[in-house]
Amino acid sequence: MTYYSIGWHVDSSISAHLVPRLGSRKLNSVTPTVIERFLDENRERDGGGRWNQVNIFRVLKTILRDAYTKEAMTDDLVQGVQEPEYVRE
Repeated sequence: MTYYSIGWHVDSSISAHLVPRLGSRKLNSVTPTVIERFLDENRERDGGGRWNQVNIFRVLKTILRDAYTKEAMTDDLVQGVQEPEYVRE
């Protein structure tokens, strides 16, 4: 059940958040500034809480780091990006 839940969450983050706002960009046009702007706009537009922001960023970070590791990108774009934080109450 956990694997299904994780897979559903990742698919949801990609299809609901990443593709609509970043999917039309060429990989080489994504910059740390673009990533930070995306996170800010996503929070404002969707009213998403911090936990949602953290999850979306984790998915995006995994995708971009994978592209960097496979040398599809020359820079690690998430290095230096301020990650959203979630503090449990």
